[in-house]
Amino acid sequence: MIRIAAQALAYGLSQMSVDDCLGASRADMLIQVVDLFGLGVLAPASDRRDVN
Repeated sequence: MIRIAAQALAYGLSQMSVDDCLGASRADMLIQVVDLFGLGVLAPASDRRDVN
């Protein structure tokens, strides 16, 4: 599940870049998005929402 979510994030950001929705000025924002995803993956189970 995490692998698919990470791939979706990477593909989505790549497509946004190809579509010219992301410029060099948004590099900091992209880093924050990836960091936020990582924090969610590393969050203790008690802090995660149950998706089932």
